[in-house]
Amino acid sequence: MTGKRSVGEQVLSGLKIAGLILLTGLVFALLQTSLVDVLGRADSKSAMHRLLGGAVALGIFGFLFQTASYWSKWLAPILLFGGARLAGGFVFAPYFRTSTPRVEFLVWTLYAVVACGLSARHYRSPPRLFEKVGLVSFIVCVTLAAAEGSQTPLWLGLGVLALGELSQWLSERRLGRHRAAVATTLMK
Repeated sequence: MTGKRSVGEQVLSGLKIAGLILLTGLVFALLQTSLVDVLGRADSKSAMHRLLGGAVALGIFGFLFQTASYWSKWLAPILLFGGARLAGGFVFAPYFRTSTPRVEFLVWTLYAVVACGLSARHYRSPPRLFEKVGLVSFIVCVTLAAAEGSQTPLWLGLGVLALGELSQWLSERRLGRHRAAVATTLMK
């Protein structure tokens, strides 16, 4: 052992990471199931399922918003990994059994890289209000796209993520000018 932690501490750390990964998968599956119920894909005749699905989805939205500082660190690496897999698909596309146009691989690689670029700064700093809204909306739209089987929510999620980042940047820029003006006034 090269570090100062004991074997027991290392095992507990590994179990904590595994628990967080399992919790992430559970939240994603629960969100997708609740969105399927809200959209009426499972049983379109049952209003109770839609209502319950909506309540669960709202609860998960709140949970994601409150815990964004924890899971936002992992979003950029996951998107980067997805982009690398898509880039591999672009290279090896002619060898697949089902023919997928290379342009489609290129578009999805670009999508993953742009989403990774927008969320990369949260690897080091926790997201603020508008950024949290953008990140949660992005995750919800990705899940909605999986539940609906459509690509439109993916692009909507990317747009909301970009809008959240831009809004937070503009808010901080305006606040920075305000703080500079107050500091200048106080110095006089």
